[in-house]
Amino acid sequence: RNLLSYSEQLTNTAEAGSTRPWVVSAGANTVTSNYAQAPDGTNTANRFVFTSSSFPGRQQQIPVSLVAGQAYTFSIWIKRISGSNSGRLEISGGGGTVISGFQTITGTADWQRVSVTLTAVGSGTASAYVYPEYAASATGEYLLWGAQLETGSTATNYQKVVSSSDCTESGTSDLWFLSLA
Repeated sequence: RNLLSYSEQLTNTAEAGSTRPWVVSAGANTVTSNYAQAPDGTNTANRFVFTSSSFPGRQQQIPVSLVAGQAYTFSIWIKRISGSNSGRLEISGGGGTVISGFQTITGTADWQRVSVTLTAVGSGTASAYVYPEYAASATGEYLLWGAQLETGSTATNYQKVVSSSDCTESGTSDLWFLSLA
């Protein structure tokens, strides 16, 4: 269900064989995996430290192709350590011909799950973006965890995705199967 790969490994930029790695863009001067306790109690939260930059710091992943007329919801957990935090969560692609829109977010000192829902106006590839600080020259420190992009108009239980055969959904029992592929 989660269309993103490496949903907890937001620093995974060069995983061997990865077709959809995360891209750390301008502004993120320090990115650390497994830095702090995540909402699920594991030590898998990613730390992002943003310092003055000419462009807002962001984290993005290019997911699978989107289908025209289909609603998509992008969600992520965020916690502000420091900074002013006027950020945003965005899905966009094709210069707006596939999908384009965002939700303003404000990080707090407590974990919160933020989401944005949009309907694709065309078919094609799009990116999922999170900007903890959206202003140019912004500074701050944030924890991010549990990215999810899914079809539908509401964020459902978070599903951890490591690979096509390694997915775990919160709030459900383990399900094991044998894959002959």
